[in-house]
Amino acid sequence: MKFEISITTKTLYRFMLRQAYIGVSGWVGVFIGAMMVVLYFRTDNIWALILSVVVVFYTPWSLFLRSIKQIKLSPAFKTPTHYSVDENGISAAQGEKAVLVAWEQLYKIAGSRKCIYVYTSPIYAWIIPRADLGDQAAALVEMITLHLPKAKIKGRL
Repeated sequence: MKFEISITTKTLYRFMLRQAYIGVSGWVGVFIGAMMVVLYFRTDNIWALILSVVVVFYTPWSLFLRSIKQIKLSPAFKTPTHYSVDENGISAAQGEKAVLVAWEQLYKIAGSRKCIYVYTSPIYAWIIPRADLGDQAAALVEMITLHLPKAKIKGRL
């Protein structure tokens, strides 16, 4: 199966949010922000409320700005990526560069409602928007479930 993917600012932003909040550190920030709101209502200290807003909204806002910047400046996002999926693995090609990652070399594959994330390492992933797949989404999910152990499949495929 072959398909072509173009990454948008919105798609990259969703991935960055996922990465930020999938681990403990992202949720610690949300917890601290929530505790500061509780502190504000208990003490009427306006600085607690201001700090909570900064803590809770800083990460999403900075990630949004970073996603805009990366889309504009990174050559990798200027042209579409061509993917090919078969029994050997998943290959990605962009311009003159191409790479094949065998199924057993994949770190994990995670799914969400909007995207499929093919992780080649703990922090690096190919972002595959479901909208770009069209009718091939079901075939891709079938290939993934056929070639990967369940332990490497996370989220909703």
